[in-house]
Amino acid sequence: SGSNSPIISSLGAVAADLSGEYSDSRIILVSDLIENSDIISMYPSDWLETAEREKRNIAARRPMLSGILVEILFIPRPNRPQQDAALRDWWWALLEESGGRVARFTPISG
Repeated sequence: SGSNSPIISSLGAVAADLSGEYSDSRIILVSDLIENSDIISMYPSDWLETAEREKRNIAARRPMLSGILVEILFIPRPNRPQQDAALRDWWWALLEESGGRVARFTPISG
């Protein structure tokens, strides 16, 4: 349950590279959406409660996505109970609070 998976900071790094250079900025995120970093780990079953307690810390470290469309290609992982509607809704809210707009959320399989 755990190599490092810093999705939030990675989005911020990509967004910083896009800022101001393109009129139609879009990020395509291909991920299982299970963050595992110093910001938050979504592996424990109580990750959502932890996210609520750490709301200010997470908000201070969220990416700056102003004007960027985000397309999410979601990779479902068998036996990962945290991959539920709450996970999707949490990411959707984080991206919008960061100034981005979710253009698409599509589960994919191999």
